[in-house]
Amino acid sequence: MNKTFEFNGIYVRYKFREARQDRQHLVVVFAPAQPGEHNFYGFDGDVLTHVRGAILWIMDSFEENTAYYLCKDLKFDIERAVAALIDHILDEQKLLGSQCTLLGGSKGGSAALALSLNNSYKNVIALVPQTQIGTYTRFKLRSTFAYMAGCEDPSAEDALNSYIPNLVLAPSSFEKNIYIISSKLDPEFKTHVEPVLPALSAYSNFNLVLSDTALIRAHPDVTPYNVPVILSLLYALCEGIEPRFGTVSNGAAKRDNDRAVKYFEGKAFDQQVAEFHWLTLKDSHLNFAAFGAVLGEEASDRPLAEPELVLTNGLTVNRIQLQSKEDKALNSKLYRGHFREYLWAGIIPRSADGIGLGDLSAGTYMLEVEFNTVSGRHRGPLTNKRVKHLTSYAGGWMYQITADGNKTLISKKSISTLPLSGQIFTLDESYVSGSRLYLEGSFAVGQEEMRSWSDGAYFLTITGPTSITFPLAATRRRPNVSRLPIDFSDACYEWAYFSTPRHDGIEIKNMSPGDYECVISYVRQDRVFIAPPRWNLVIDDEGDCVWFG
Repeated sequence: MNKTFEFNGIYVRYKFREARQDRQHLVVVFAPAQPGEHNFYGFDGDVLTHVRGAILWIMDSFEENTAYYLCKDLKFDIERAVAALIDHILDEQKLLGSQCTLLGGSKGGSAALALSLNNSYKNVIALVPQTQIGTYTRFKLRSTFAYMAGCEDPSAEDALNSYIPNLVLAPSSFEKNIYIISSKLDPEFKTHVEPVLPALSAYSNFNLVLSDTALIRAHPDVTPYNVPVILSLLYALCEGIEPRFGTVSNGAAKRDNDRAVKYFEGKAFDQQVAEFHWLTLKDSHLNFAAFGAVLGEEASDRPLAEPELVLTNGLTVNRIQLQSKEDKALNSKLYRGHFREYLWAGIIPRSADGIGLGDLSAGTYMLEVEFNTVSGRHRGPLTNKRVKHLTSYAGGWMYQITADGNKTLISKKSISTLPLSGQIFTLDESYVSGSRLYLEGSFAVGQEEMRSWSDGAYFLTITGPTSITFPLAATRRRPNVSRLPIDFSDACYEWAYFSTPRHDGIEIKNMSPGDYECVISYVRQDRVFIAPPRWNLVIDDEGDCVWFG
């Protein structure tokens, strides 16, 4: 759960996770730069799940600005407030500065390095840190420079540029475990990292990892490539072990490029892939980021023709124009033993709002994508790495997506509106145990038979910071249907009872924190019925349900 720490009028936003088992260590995480964004944490999500030390995530958000966690108007009160928060957490956990590791990439790496050198925090893992922060922010993050410098005077740029190099030369202590992870392939290496390396070599335990790989083409590529290195360092430091390896390198760019040229020479390629990175369904809009490629065929230039989304229902075919997008993550994602450039294989909708489905006729459609490569036009089903169910409601319609490793289906069905006398709904069990949500009850609609489990289907849709649909199980437990029209016998509703599959609950641990609305729907053939009551679900930053009802 997000919290706020106040120090001398400076408000620092953070979240905290307790240590696992008996580990006596604190990891402090700083966020990288995202132009125009400040309300986010670095290394958020699952990447640090198995780190057993306590974790303190700090947000670089001060008066709606980013400040490299350092200063406003060249007054370094923000840095002191951040250090006060770290000291506060260390005191609470009864830990010393020697039991603390600062972690960050890019802007976050700069902050981690500065705060470690200026304080007693002994360990720092800085990925591609920027040390000339005045010039960098002045030309690339202008609003950040304006906030930090307070003026456009060249002396302000010089003051920011010299701040970290001066700390490297005159730290609070040279007894530090410093781990810099960078790459000569990063265009920022010569400006920001290389000039401070001689001074860093004076520290008691200075270590440098230089990545040499074809998978690094730009500054943002270095951190994701080195996640195994980052985690191995964190695992060791949280155990009280201080790795010492000096200057090392990982990757083999020239060898990989040479091998790739020989391997792919004269080969024909026919294995195409089309997959979602992510997809959402909100109201009547589908949004996503995806990719389409032929494995082994390079996509280093923008395609001559733009991709299309193809929705097929029998003889009915709908085509929607999409657009190609640079996607630097694909070189790693589609790596199959040899490097190929897939930069322009990314696919997104033309509008940032996604694709409107309001004009789509009712029915069920298969989603395919057509895309161009150097060998021509290709078409194939869009897939998703994990099984995903999504449901939304808008304008009297239910939209539902089911995506898996083979195909993606989207359906549009009219929502039937019935007076309460025409349906029975009861929620007989609703509770959370651990990180699992349990539900069961009856949902019967007049003249809609449920003689067997396959006659209809029940779904729980949870809508909030993220939206997801969970299939529920139809259960043989006849509800009280005395209020329904008497045209049918009680036996017609014998399976009109729902529960979580196998009565085993639904895992909510991995859902994003926030407030959610829960809705249960009943689908039979092409008819959709929505349960009248809706519930709220609140999930905290630890993934635990703190309120349901």
